[in-house]
Amino acid sequence: MTNLRKIFAAPSSSVYGGSAPMSGDDDMIPDRVLEAASAWAFRLQDAPDDAGLRAELADWLAESDVHAEAWALTQRAWQVTGQARAAFAHEWPTASSTRSVVSRPTVSHGQSNVTPLRRRRFGVRVTALAIAACLLLVFALPVLRVQLNASHATSVAEMREVSLEDGSRVTLAASSAISVSFAAGAREVTLLEGAAYFEVAPDRARPFTVRAGPVSTTVTGTAFDVAMTDRTVSVAVASGSVRVARTDNLSSSLADLGAQQGVVVDRSSGTVVETALQPGTVAAWRKGRLIVENALLTDVVAALDRSHAGSIVVASESLRGKRVTGVYDLADPAGALRVLSAPYGGVVRAFTPYLLVLSVD
Repeated sequence: MTNLRKIFAAPSSSVYGGSAPMSGDDDMIPDRVLEAASAWAFRLQDAPDDAGLRAELADWLAESDVHAEAWALTQRAWQVTGQARAAFAHEWPTASSTRSVVSRPTVSHGQSNVTPLRRRRFGVRVTALAIAACLLLVFALPVLRVQLNASHATSVAEMREVSLEDGSRVTLAASSAISVSFAAGAREVTLLEGAAYFEVAPDRARPFTVRAGPVSTTVTGTAFDVAMTDRTVSVAVASGSVRVARTDNLSSSLADLGAQQGVVVDRSSGTVVETALQPGTVAAWRKGRLIVENALLTDVVAALDRSHAGSIVVASESLRGKRVTGVYDLADPAGALRVLSAPYGGVVRAFTPYLLVLSVD
């Protein structure tokens, strides 16, 4: 769960990548849903008497059982924070008012409504961080598993070049991880999360295979980019050629790609979309740029999220299906969000220094 981990990560330096893959894909609540539930809690804490906001929350909860599960988990986290108040007890909202704000969509007139504004805002900030800590504890195991399995990994907004023992080079995007396994007759790298650009040393006797969830890419010598989100796996070729296949059936090719060609594979449906790429656009994140053409807004947000020391939530469903085209600066994720969402009436709000919420007024 990269996003929860990043709440406590400090920015370092400056993607075409995405959210961390879910282990088991279907047995956990997706990152974006947990973040959205947390964002609802923050918004209600800040405006407990807003009946319209509560009606929007009720609609969101009714959309999916997963939304309801995420909301229930967020409630429990808030209740935990209400029981652990020693250090800032005089600044925190009362436990009863906190529970009333997040537990059901009814208007609250508790003590927190008459707390002085400066005090209440401080309480919101402390409570927000405490909620993040609780969620982090609950979902830390998948992150730890990635870190334990990784041969090489990067943190938020970090980019790193790694030299492998065969002479190949790998450039890791922000918040990315790989494991490496070389043997006499094969070279295998597993992309555990994020994105990576591979410059493969030629060796016909030992094919080089990159596994990313359900998709595997095999070459003997070439340069290409692989990126993985919780929704898709994408492969883009800068030079040479690659064969893209399903990890569980390497003999069945999904696509054979040459230079300036790419493919996007839907992890759930298996749908394959091939694309023609403009020169210089493959792994443009290596130069601090995010270049997209007719890309799904949520995928672009996932890429920006890797360069933001915190989490980005798309709170308005109307924005999720929008498509965007442009060149964005990875060093300024908030600014990029404003530019790409402006044509659709999007507004970016910072609920904490670590949480950006994109919505439509």
